Amino acid sequence: MPDSIFLSILIPLILSAIFGYRFLERTKSYAAAERLRIIQMLIFLLLFGFHGMETLGLFPFLTLLFLGFILSFILEYLGVNRGWIFGSYHYTNTACPLPSFGGVPLCFPVVWSGLIYAGFWTALLWLPTDGGALTLSWNFILLTAVLVTILDLILDPIAVDEGRWIWKKPGRYYGIPWTNFAGWLLTVILVLTVFRFINGPLLILNTPTVGARFYPGFGFGMLAAISTRVCLERKLIIPAILSVLTAIVIFGRIVFLWMV
Repeated sequence: MPDSIFLSILIPLILSAIFGYRFLERTKSYAAAERLRIIQMLIFLLLFGFHGMETLGLFPFLTLLFLGFILSFILEYLGVNRGWIFGSYHYTNTACPLPSFGGVPLCFPVVWSGLIYAGFWTALLWLPTDGGALTLSWNFILLTAVLVTILDLILDPIAVDEGRWIWKKPGRYYGIPWTNFAGWLLTVILVLTVFRFINGPLLILNTPTVGARFYPGFGFGMLAAISTRVCLERKLIIPAILSVLTAIVIFGRIVFLWMV
């Protein structure tokens, strides 16, 4: 997909993820805003699908997407029904407009897949490939897990404040226990470790345009950046600071690599 087309879809999509949702929630209804969220999610998947099949190849991309969905669902199921991994919590009726299975709304495993994919490419900003070959090293896997967990430190306080799920034993970080973030680290590490086992330690990447290297990372940084306003509105100061710092670091790295 040409760079201009990709960007013309990606930038408005990311901006509407927060601003469009809030506008519909205030002027129309919560249900209308949630319908927009589902449409946005599907477009994101379609966009990442084009990117993933072009850069990773069909089988590696679908494998990564499937593992992100199924393994995150299993761990979320254990969290909701057993209190394992993340801690003890349950989703509310406003968590997601998609159906639930075993107490886990199906939109959340989809979100897991998208965030892991974007985190995967964001990690590549610091661990570049060698002639198009990426070694799925433990450093790469850990860096991806850390990046996705940092984004969760920004987004989860917003979701909890919105009442999308409730912790049975609230923690000190805006009502979220630290086991939740340990669970995020573990989930991403598990997904990429299984992906490494299936795919092998070496992954051949195809980046036909300069932009293809940066789009998912750009989206990752934009998601952090536009969360700042929501965090400030809800007086979530630490997540707001994290969102600004995350965006600055990622955008700074992209600009540096683009100019090299």
